[in-house]
Amino acid sequence: MRLCGLPEAAGYDVIVIDSITHEWNGSGGVLEIVDNIAKASRSGSSYNAWNEGTRRHRAFIDAMLQSSAHIIATMRTKAAYVQEKNEKSGRTEIKKVGMAPEQRDGMEYEFTILLDIVNDSNIASASKDRTGLFSSPNRITEKTGSVIRDWLESGAEPAPNETPKPVDPHAENREKRDKVIRTFKALLRNDDDQPEETVNERIYTGHDRISKDAEFYDAVWSQLDSTERAAIKASIDAHKKTLETVNATGRAA
Repeated sequence: MRLCGLPEAAGYDVIVIDSITHEWNGSGGVLEIVDNIAKASRSGSSYNAWNEGTRRHRAFIDAMLQSSAHIIATMRTKAAYVQEKNEKSGRTEIKKVGMAPEQRDGMEYEFTILLDIVNDSNIASASKDRTGLFSSPNRITEKTGSVIRDWLESGAEPAPNETPKPVDPHAENREKRDKVIRTFKALLRNDDDQPEETVNERIYTGHDRISKDAEFYDAVWSQLDSTERAAIKASIDAHKKTLETVNATGRAA
């Protein structure tokens, strides 16, 4: 994408993108593209529109990952919520669990460092850090950039007293499972304020994809509570009815 190509061609070593939230839900962003394609389609469904939306989003991520320059990107945040069962009342309650970036689920995995910054104080806490530089909250200053640059250019080996952690062969599957669970929960909460039909379609598609692997499906399903499982089933049934109506209309035409 030209986003990274032009600064690279001009000889810049660092590219700052403020902010990549616009790529997702801003004017001309993925959500708007999907919505426009769906509205222009005969059925009005966003099922096929997400193919184009996902392709564009993947191209955006690839442009950053494949860039020879260092990428610094910002994201807007909003309150994040989860459904939890109250052990005393037995009811499922909505609980605020901090802030979540306004981007597609999983974007945080693409970065080496992910800092949550308090606007009025510039205090940054690392929610992800592959460098080991941000073990405690610190104020963002010019020195912060110098420390990161030095780490990038150091190529240092681990300190002698650091014992390599054993490789967990199941870690990747657990990370994938947790990502799918977060996606389902976000869709059930409708974090992106999408039309109900779009939410049902995405849940249906996601459920269909993971059901092809029985072991992985069971791993995901077992981590969802009964209320969430019931809501997912209801969304799937609703989308099936939508598909039946679209197909019936097509045959009638």
